[in-house]
Amino acid sequence: KRQALGLGVLELAPRGSMGVDDESVAGARRDLEMIAREPRPSGSRAIASVRRYLGGELAGLGLEVTEQTWGESGTTFTNLMARIPGEESTGVLLLMAHYDSVPGSPGAADDGTGCATVLAVARELVLVGPLMQDVLILLTDGEEWGMRGAKYFRDTHAAMGEIRAVVNLEAMGGEGPLACFQASFENDGLVEAWRETERPVGSSLAEVVYSLMPNNTDLSVFMGKAPGINFALVGGGNVYHQTYDVADKVADPSLRHSIGAVGTVVRRVAGSPWSPSMEPRNWFAWPFLGSVTWPVSSRELGLVSWASLLLVLASLNTLRDRLQVLSMGVFRAIGMLLAISAPAFVIGFVFLFLRSGLREPVSHGEVHGMLALQGVWSMCVLGLRLRRAGADPERGRRNLGVAIGALFVASAAGVVYARLGLGLRDLDALPMRGVVALAASALLLAAHRGGGKGRRWAAAALLIPAALTFAPFVSLLPQIGSRLEWLGAAMGAVLLGLFTLLVSPLMVRADPAGASPPGEGLPSGEGPQGA
Repeated sequence: KRQALGLGVLELAPRGSMGVDDESVAGARRDLEMIAREPRPSGSRAIASVRRYLGGELAGLGLEVTEQTWGESGTTFTNLMARIPGEESTGVLLLMAHYDSVPGSPGAADDGTGCATVLAVARELVLVGPLMQDVLILLTDGEEWGMRGAKYFRDTHAAMGEIRAVVNLEAMGGEGPLACFQASFENDGLVEAWRETERPVGSSLAEVVYSLMPNNTDLSVFMGKAPGINFALVGGGNVYHQTYDVADKVADPSLRHSIGAVGTVVRRVAGSPWSPSMEPRNWFAWPFLGSVTWPVSSRELGLVSWASLLLVLASLNTLRDRLQVLSMGVFRAIGMLLAISAPAFVIGFVFLFLRSGLREPVSHGEVHGMLALQGVWSMCVLGLRLRRAGADPERGRRNLGVAIGALFVASAAGVVYARLGLGLRDLDALPMRGVVALAASALLLAAHRGGGKGRRWAAAALLIPAALTFAPFVSLLPQIGSRLEWLGAAMGAVLLGLFTLLVSPLMVRADPAGASPPGEGLPSGEGPQGA
């Protein structure tokens, strides 16, 4: 259902306290074990038991708990609500998760983790005292039946007129960090609050993919009604909607990161006056480097990657040279992708099958182990081509064609993106266009004669932020496909092949003794030959 949630993730759940004490994590663990003892589809005896537990925990905090009960399609649904009053409230922040599960699955991750996080944040808010604005907790029923609880609340509850922002919690797995994968168009206060969390994870690039898929969460119901932001645990997706989605499969560091991130966002948003309006912003978090947001702007800025490639092509001598290097480069780049990806697929599939066979689901860590082996293979291929290029100038020119071809394909994809207006925002792919621009600059440095090792180190330095921007895609998409060993292995193989093409400028060597720069030495009427 939420196969695209995890774009923007590199690592397992961030370590450290995340501003959350051990007692809060232990409490969330106890809640999770109570919530996910057995499957709890809407209308079942099990969901009624969980509802009593959740209501009792909220009431134990001194909150007034109310219910919405209605019937549809022969099934009774019940939403749970509790309001935490603010000191000078002029509106309501809606904090939401769903407490039903699909039939047959205990639903520890989806969405027991969301419910446990909401309870932990509620305890913290009651303990530290009121914020400026009211916080309304909504635990919905019937999300797995088509967001019925969220729809019923939206259409019937008097509090809808007070809601100024929505924070929704979801899950596709029980491991890894909590990622911000979707926000409403008007969102600047929400994404800036996300940036203030410890170790923020997420990207508006995820929203591009998510928006193209036939998936929805409870937040979808409120789009256009109030600004909103969507979070989900995104690792260990192999448990999603399965019988083994149990509490033991949910990692404590993931619970800690979830509690810390959501608590920070709620305090930041509900602890301040409401903004008269929220501007649209895009967001992106790099591994190790921090996060950034930027406003929607002209689509023409998205052509930066295209301009960078044109600059590379302009370094070639003649139009004929450019066309030959470009056409053969695209062909050879595709060939290199296949040469890397096919063996990487075999390596990944064999590893996953030997580790898990058909008995146990593939774990989050095992997928990362597979990616490590596939990455070693890819880097060995890259290193071998680089070594051969140093000994054979002709191979160096071929590698130049491969690098230009790879950047051409990436730049063309960026232009298509800009012209078709994919996704919800004009510039949410700007980081990836920046990747191409950095790679093109590295290519110019690598191919420029003179400079020796310093030139090559400078080219490599340009590729570091480019690699860190691309790395989250390499990390998480195989997690999404890991329920099928072959699909997880295939995703890892293709993405690592693309990653190798991204750093392909490192394969280009100019002759330090004064041999030709890009394009020189290509005889008229001949392009680079061979693979």
